Amino acid sequence: MTEYEYKYAEDIREIATEIIKNDKDFRHIDLNKVVVVRTEKHQKGEHVLGSCGFLSNRTQFLTQKKYWIEFPPVFDELNDAQKKIVVEHELYHIPKDEKGIVPHDRGEFNKIIEKYGLDWIEVYKDAENKVKLLQDKEKIDKDIKKVDKKLKKDDVKH
Repeated sequence: MTEYEYKYAEDIREIATEIIKNDKDFRHIDLNKVVVVRTEKHQKGEHVLGSCGFLSNRTQFLTQKKYWIEFPPVFDELNDAQKKIVVEHELYHIPKDEKGIVPHDRGEFNKIIEKYGLDWIEVYKDAENKVKLLQDKEKIDKDIKKVDKKLKKDDVKH
């Protein structure tokens, strides 16, 4: 099993704070109950720029948090406007009654389209290309490490 590093993402939390402060659709969200993190892993699926989840009862008890929102490396490749759209999208998953997660629905996407226009879809197309490039780079880096390791072994033999 591969372990991934997670880091608190205060800069992304600030984006969420501004969204909540300026948009009545999100005033029900208490960010003190949300863990916002970056992860070094790439999400499954080509278009994933962030994800939101509901913490288990045990984790809620231990952390006094209810939700997590995580962002993979490709998120940092986005411009400020794109980051705001992605964070807003993840905030739509947190319901007013704090029970579970709100699934994707047309209403949420319609609100984003009304606010930002259809151009926001380009965010996902760009992300697909960036994720592919990052994955290719990681594979190349791994291959280089293997070759370096083999060369070092060969040097020891000679």
